[in-house]
Amino acid sequence: MKKLFILIIVIILFSFIFGDVEIFSSNVGTNIIYDYSKEREISTITFFFDGGTANYARDKAGIERFLLEAIQKGSSKYSESDINVLMDKYGLRISFENNYDYSSISFTTFNNYFNNALDIAADMLSEPLFLNKNIEIIRRKMIDNIKSKEENPDKYVWLKMNDWFFREHQYISLPDGYIETVSNITRDDLKGHLDFLTKKNKVLISIVTGIPLQNEENIIKEKLSFMKTEKNWKKVIPSAFKDIERDTVMYAEKENLQTEYVACKFLLPSVTNDAFIPARIGLSILSKRIWETLRTKHGLTYATYMGASDKKVNYGVFYVSTDYPDSAISLFYQEMKKFKKEGVTQREIDDLRNIYETSFYMNNEKSDERSFTNGYNFMIYGDYDHNAKFMKRVGKIKPKEINNVLSEYLKNYQFLILR
Repeated sequence: MKKLFILIIVIILFSFIFGDVEIFSSNVGTNIIYDYSKEREISTITFFFDGGTANYARDKAGIERFLLEAIQKGSSKYSESDINVLMDKYGLRISFENNYDYSSISFTTFNNYFNNALDIAADMLSEPLFLNKNIEIIRRKMIDNIKSKEENPDKYVWLKMNDWFFREHQYISLPDGYIETVSNITRDDLKGHLDFLTKKNKVLISIVTGIPLQNEENIIKEKLSFMKTEKNWKKVIPSAFKDIERDTVMYAEKENLQTEYVACKFLLPSVTNDAFIPARIGLSILSKRIWETLRTKHGLTYATYMGASDKKVNYGVFYVSTDYPDSAISLFYQEMKKFKKEGVTQREIDDLRNIYETSFYMNNEKSDERSFTNGYNFMIYGDYDHNAKFMKRVGKIKPKEINNVLSEYLKNYQFLILR
């Protein structure tokens, strides 16, 4: 009986994971991913806008976050109060991402209300009201959020690090903006940027649902007919970071700190580079080792980690909060030296693979997670099914490959100590 129950669960999982996926054309090009599985009861549509910080100058930093907040506050057909009522009625959830390389907004609801949610989404993205009172509410909220980050040393240390590491690069335009930039964004700025994103940039749409495509294709095309893709649009590929050729240690001051904070960045291969996967796995293994060394063995900290970012132009990170930053950095160097000498083990890889596999299957059950993943993968890699290929790649990775990749990239560390 137990085996039968497990078999049923596996069958259900696979029915979600391996749905019927089609990519069809509209005004935005061949960029609508439709992932159908009859077992799904929840639908999600996600709109992706490529470019991120490449879409605006530093003096407009924060504009895409501002925009994605503002369009939710009412449109030509739906007032803000209407939207709030319908969110309860339809079980509608709206979420957005605001990233260095892209922005996205998702609408999730029950299948029965998918067309209602689609109509709300289309109206928000085509004819938002941008009422002045709501713009000012969002502005204050964003400025409060920026101030909160500047007051939080765990976040402030990365802001100061980014000022250095992202100098002369598009990523210097912080996606959440700065107080001075958010303070000066106008209603006309928002209208102009929305027009750019929906008619002159590259829009990618990812849908996950339990409704067959033949029931929806014409409706989707009609509702989203206002969207266009620039005829001569070219994929945004950020430039490389400014040359980093040696280890650097910098300092920043902040009053009333209870301890000191160390942030470190170093170059890594892009997420689109085949070397990224072994680098990511290797840094996850090193993160565990760093924790054991700094926290368990030496008691220098309650918080430390290493990891790989996920940018088109990429970097790795190390962080620790401690009263003894010099000792922590010294132990960090010892661990990196030990890795270059001994490498990682197959057992460490296998343990991490199990975690990845669990996350992969669990995330594919959720419509909103799968909608985002399909769209992100298609936008970045040109393949909505990249995660499945990623898992196959993880299954074949051996210690030698990780050791070779990280031995090349573990160098030229840029440290910033906040004290």
